[in-house]
Amino acid sequence: MKKRYWFSALMAVVLTGIVTVQSGATPQTELNLTTLSKIHMRLDVPPGQAKMDKNAVLEQIKTKYADATSESKQVKIEYQLVTNPDFTAFTTSALEKNPELKAKGYMEKFPVYIVTFKGIHEEGHVPLNYKGQTPIHTEMSIVVDAQTGEELMGFSH
Repeated sequence: MKKRYWFSALMAVVLTGIVTVQSGATPQTELNLTTLSKIHMRLDVPPGQAKMDKNAVLEQIKTKYADATSESKQVKIEYQLVTNPDFTAFTTSALEKNPELKAKGYMEKFPVYIVTFKGIHEEGHVPLNYKGQTPIHTEMSIVVDAQTGEELMGFSH
């Protein structure tokens, strides 16, 4: 009886530790988390596999953004959970294809693929009558719904 008790207690400790580690895990990313925080975007570790095939999403975005694909030195794709309560300008198609997104109206721990074109040369946007030097962006990222394949947003820096 004592052996069974100790085994049960040990399993409870191990399982609690696993849940604690997973819920507080840091996402593996090549994206600049400081830059993401400036646009109020937070990444979390996804709990499982995406519904959409990673390679299919990558090819879809590379085809749509052929100029960026040919100009970039590298194209990377990451599967992440994204939270961004400030971005709500989704297409009608994206909202219709994902009831969760339509109900909330923003991304909260939302499964996405982030496709990043590295090594591009894109002029940034500046305010009217800006006197300084126009910033040059060297990375462009496209955020895609990992459940439907719909493009949700993009950003560059």
